[in-house]
Amino acid sequence: MGNALVDGKILINDKPVPVIPNSVTRKKGRGETKVNVQSLGGGNVDTVHSTDLETAKSSFKLSVRATEEMVADVDTWKKNNGANTIQYIAGDNVYEVFEEMSVIGDPEIPDSNDGKIDLEFEGKPLPA
Repeated sequence: MGNALVDGKILINDKPVPVIPNSVTRKKGRGETKVNVQSLGGGNVDTVHSTDLETAKSSFKLSVRATEEMVADVDTWKKNNGANTIQYIAGDNVYEVFEEMSVIGDPEIPDSNDGKIDLEFEGKPLPA
């Protein structure tokens, strides 16, 4: 039996970050697999598999509440292109470090009592 990954701890640049529950998703940066075919003649084909290295980048998505402190942090992370580090710790067996991360896009900052900021980082792939 396994345990679901919920309530993981997230640190960005060594600072704990409070996140909206169920908003975290991540990719390790293994890249997309491309499958092509080549003809063997007589209606027979063979497959060729490769990794599209243009897609071999990690990503980390999360949502946070729009507080004054968080808006300031988001601005700092956005300015810190390629130099953010995200640590993700969940359960007893999951510890991942996402390095050289940048905030992609331009996060929307809502003025609302239940406002949230959606963030997406991309960067260096995790080691295999």
